[in-house]
Amino acid sequence: GVLGGSFLVIMGIYELLVKRISVLGNLLGVKK
Repeated sequence: GVLGGSFLVIMGIYELLVKRISVLGNLLGVKK
């Protein structure tokens, strides 16, 4: 249903954010 679709979308966005944050953290760690 709509709730299930929204949940999947939110989880997908959350995963992208986590990956992006981890990548930024690694870049900052390398720079420092």
